[in-house]
Amino acid sequence: MRSKLKLKLNFNYISSDPDDLLNTTTSDQKGYFRIYGEENEVGNIEPYLKITHSCDNGVIDPRCTITDQYTIPKEYVGRVYDMGIVSLNIAKKKHRKHCEN
Repeated sequence: MRSKLKLKLNFNYISSDPDDLLNTTTSDQKGYFRIYGEENEVGNIEPYLKITHSCDNGVIDPRCTITDQYTIPKEYVGRVYDMGIVSLNIAKKKHRKHCEN
């Protein structure tokens, strides 16, 4: 059985603080999720998805909290974006890992 993933849809905007939260959700047992966010801003936002999990190199380690960040392409702002299959065991550019002893 896979663990459920915690997901946060955030955005950056020039005149606001970074990491403004749009919405949160949790995946199902198979890892599927849907998330929606809306913001009323003048100008463009830069949305991104943060996925929090405990999958460390293909092994679930409950001592660890890992957060990966995925940018939502600008052309999908206001449209549906299908991320396809995301491999959590490959470290991303915006990858954070914290393990308790």
